[in-house]
Amino acid sequence: MPQGYLVKLVDGSLDSGDAISGSSSSFTSDSNLGTGSWNWSGVYAGNGSSYANITDTGSYHLGTDDNVYFVPDNWDITSGSASATDTPDFSFFDGAIDGTDGADAIDSSFVDSDGDQVDNGNGAGSGGNDDVVQAGAGDDKVSSGSGNDTVYGGAGEDKIDGGSGNDLIYGDSSSDSNLTETTVRITSGNVTETGNGYTVEAQAVGGGAGSLDYYGGAFGVAGAVSDSDSGVTAQIGYDMASGESEALLVNLDAPVEEISFGVQHLYTSAFAEVGHWAVYSEGSLVAEGDFTEDGQGSGTATISVSGVGEFDQLVLSAKMQTDMTDGSDFMVTNVEFSLPVVEAEAYDDQLRGGEGDDTIFGEGGDDTLEGGTGDDSLLGGDDADTFVVQDGFGTDTVTGGEGGTDSDTLDFSALGDGVTVTYSGDEAGKATDGTDTLSFSEIERMILTDQADSVDAQADSGASYFDLGEGNDTIRVDGGSDTIEAGGGNDNINVGYSDGTTSIVGGTGRDTVRFHDETTEGVDVKLTSADAGSYDWETAGGGSFSDIEKYGLSDQDDVLDGSAATGSIDVSGYAGDDLLIGGSGHDIMDGDAGADTIVGGAGQDRIRVSEGDSATGGDDQDMFFITDKGEAGSATISIDGSEGGEDWDTLDFNGLLAPGSLSITSVSDDGTKSGTATLTDGSQVEFKNIESIICFAAGTQISTISGSVPVEELLQGDLVLTRDNGFQPVRWVGKTTVPAMGDWAPIRIAAGTFGCSRDLLVSPQHRMLLSAPATRLLFDTSEVLAPAHHLINDHNIRRQPGGSVTYVHLLLDQHEIIYAEDCPTESFFPGDQALEALGPAALFSLFDCMPELRGHPESFGSTARYCLTGRETLALMA
Repeated sequence: MPQGYLVKLVDGSLDSGDAISGSSSSFTSDSNLGTGSWNWSGVYAGNGSSYANITDTGSYHLGTDDNVYFVPDNWDITSGSASATDTPDFSFFDGAIDGTDGADAIDSSFVDSDGDQVDNGNGAGSGGNDDVVQAGAGDDKVSSGSGNDTVYGGAGEDKIDGGSGNDLIYGDSSSDSNLTETTVRITSGNVTETGNGYTVEAQAVGGGAGSLDYYGGAFGVAGAVSDSDSGVTAQIGYDMASGESEALLVNLDAPVEEISFGVQHLYTSAFAEVGHWAVYSEGSLVAEGDFTEDGQGSGTATISVSGVGEFDQLVLSAKMQTDMTDGSDFMVTNVEFSLPVVEAEAYDDQLRGGEGDDTIFGEGGDDTLEGGTGDDSLLGGDDADTFVVQDGFGTDTVTGGEGGTDSDTLDFSALGDGVTVTYSGDEAGKATDGTDTLSFSEIERMILTDQADSVDAQADSGASYFDLGEGNDTIRVDGGSDTIEAGGGNDNINVGYSDGTTSIVGGTGRDTVRFHDETTEGVDVKLTSADAGSYDWETAGGGSFSDIEKYGLSDQDDVLDGSAATGSIDVSGYAGDDLLIGGSGHDIMDGDAGADTIVGGAGQDRIRVSEGDSATGGDDQDMFFITDKGEAGSATISIDGSEGGEDWDTLDFNGLLAPGSLSITSVSDDGTKSGTATLTDGSQVEFKNIESIICFAAGTQISTISGSVPVEELLQGDLVLTRDNGFQPVRWVGKTTVPAMGDWAPIRIAAGTFGCSRDLLVSPQHRMLLSAPATRLLFDTSEVLAPAHHLINDHNIRRQPGGSVTYVHLLLDQHEIIYAEDCPTESFFPGDQALEALGPAALFSLFDCMPELRGHPESFGSTARYCLTGRETLALMA
């Protein structure tokens, strides 16, 4: 047991001037507080003489009895007075709040074993509230309050809230204790310790167990050897009689590659004394050597052992003096080595910075880090960490870390506004909500907000994961093997060429996948259903997708094969000479620019064609729309309506037909037409198997859940906007083609009339919603319906005869007010007059959809508003 001199602390802190006892006492060291010095006056133990005002160096130790002791390096005294001169920093009340090994709740009410508390003024800083909290082991909950605090979670799954101030938070152990080597110094004050990486043993002559002994601030082996003439029995000595030496064994808990030690009382020049060192690894000798004093007559030496490989034991012994007259002897002042890096055990912590500019280290484990407000720096460390971003996040920096289970998540879902994310490289970039900005790196996963977000990940070539959340989001990915979950909202997912494999899940809402490629790589898309399938780029890479409602191909020569699909496919080919193959559902297909080949398949397909395209409708009632993409030249458009299924194919020239150019070359018994036409840009159209041709301007736009849609493109089940009941499904779509002459000629209502955003063409009997101050006076209601032909004024409401016209009828579950060209008007009402105006095919289709109307049209119910007669309309408009 080491000997030391008791220090009397005045205020609980070790300070210069503190009194030190003049007599030594035995103690057990709990920790070495550091080196320092003392000044003494008294009797020197070495010779019994008195000395005054002597300053000597040594080390200060905290004993296991919670007292502080000084161990001098050279001078021991038996009596007298002494005081501390140079001291290390130490205080029993140092302001640091220390948790226990249990699950602590550390806040301002917690008092540690030293009497320290959070925010009680005994910390650092001007207010004394800059606290240091070491929570220790256990699943702790820490609230460090105000001030610029430093918090160490330690072992366990901790929850830490830094509160206000610029805090420094570590999820696990202290900042660098497990990241760099720790230097261990063995002295006479701590030589008996066993828990700090070493164990020191004394070995007697003959190899038996010996005892440690102390003298002059150094340590050795107790007992006199027979021929020692030094008079100091605490030395490591050589026994001439047996030819053996006492030895000091320093056993290390882990292998090292370097160690040093200091000795004293080794007088080489005066007595020819020599010491010996040897290092071992698991009991096998690694290296050995002799040593002598460093300077002539000094009796001291510092020896370093390195460059010999790893070892876990140092053995020090004495040798015969080189003059062969006696055995050598000496004492050890210190042994120094560095503990190797040992990674701390990882725990899953929850760390929150709160207000202020905080720095948070997650370290090991799957941690959750939240910077709060202020300009924060968040470092996840090893494993799968989650960084939670909240409103007002400031200018933050997030580093995910790359060690362990590397899957770090940046979570924006708590934000009230959408974010714009721009990648600058793999797993790195910036994000902003328009006010605050965050820089991130080493992030593998991202959760977006429930608002409208925008992500540009073209610069990221890794395997990233994106959860787009709710809202109408836009994302662009290139070059990696990404996973995208679109969530709610109408999302636009843009996928560039990649030699990896990308997975896309659309989720709820109407989601669109658009393929991009700035090279010559085309994409080959194969649908397994209308909303799912896979794709492959021309040379390498591809992916899969599901829950997708619309497809946009690249600007190269692409293929989309939907022949296996039964639902409705919505696809645009964009530029390039594309091949689009529909399935058995009601498909929407647009070749867009380029010379495309389009095959509708079965179902009521809507096919848009332009210059150079070839389109085949397949079975059932298909619609072909001529469009102008502004392409140079005048390549021929070929259209084949086909004859299978419930056939009634319509060709709509969309106002692009050159006057007098339509030529019907043949008409079959069932009215199927073939022929040619010339468009206004000179392009030729060749068509066959067409039952109906529309020659007037583009169709009426109806307000739907997907925006404005031409009435002729609406299908059963599409949701249209109603004035009274929000979005309601279409139950039946009927078409009647008649000569646009006399009572059948459509009524044109000019833009600006009744709220129309464009000119509106309706049938003569179609009713418009009217609202005027006189309405309530005349009819005791604020809104009424009046037929279009009763509203003709030869000014902004006119009859437009000429050619043929196809009227499209929309039937809902009940009579509703819908919006055509943004103007409120009625849905189809199956009254007697309306049913008589329908053609046989349309009437059959209606009764097939709603058989209860056959013979009992009154079962449909009443109209949505009071319907005016001709006389009542004149009275209202007067």
